[in-house]
Amino acid sequence: MFDSFKYMFSDKNFIKKYLLVLLFVFIANLFMNWSGVYAPSLNNGKFNILCYLLYIIGFVVMFVPFGYSIEVLRHTLSKDSGSELPNINVAQNFLAGLKVVLSGAVLILALFVVFYLIGFITPFFAAGTFGEVMSSVIYVLSLLILFFTSFFGIVMCCRYVIKPSYLNFVNFKAAIDIVEGNALQYLKSYIATVLLAVVVYGLSIIFVSYLVNIGYKGLVIYAFLVSVIWSYVIFVLAKIFAKAVDVDKI
Repeated sequence: MFDSFKYMFSDKNFIKKYLLVLLFVFIANLFMNWSGVYAPSLNNGKFNILCYLLYIIGFVVMFVPFGYSIEVLRHTLSKDSGSELPNINVAQNFLAGLKVVLSGAVLILALFVVFYLIGFITPFFAAGTFGEVMSSVIYVLSLLILFFTSFFGIVMCCRYVIKPSYLNFVNFKAAIDIVEGNALQYLKSYIATVLLAVVVYGLSIIFVSYLVNIGYKGLVIYAFLVSVIWSYVIFVLAKIFAKAVDVDKI
């Protein structure tokens, strides 16, 4: 797994490509964090369209890094790829990012329906001891659904790169078939991804705890620090994901 943190430096132009990714990630994070200043919870519940407008702008800008991460993953999955990472093509990466977001939206919609149904039936079991037991069962079931979905996220991303489809992220059967026979290696990659996410989010919490009280300057510094980390993590995750699956089975 250590190779996942250093392989990108074999590309002599990596710093240039990294800085371009960082630029878009920073702009996106800056807008999304800026939107929080106008959140109703921080303004006595008052609605301010800037909260949503700024967040949408930032999210749309993030389509470019999303799309570029797909290209990097495709590069790492290819057995014939050399050390040179793909170049950033803003228009092409933007469209690729838009497509993967729409594909992911299908999964989010499916989960919304599932949890809506769970929430709908829960009140029918609310009374008495039986209701408490059923509520616990439903809560555990909800956690299992979230874990099941996240567990197969890696293989779904890899499969999307090879066989892009708007229904890819709800095709659990295909994901299970790919993981079978390579379960141990896949589990290692999943654990590495989770640990990396914990470290990154932990650092984000530390940054925000120190910078939240110094106004807009703190917001900019926080957005930059988080962007520096996430721009690098894009390359790291591509290698971890590639190691998780047998490309020939996709």
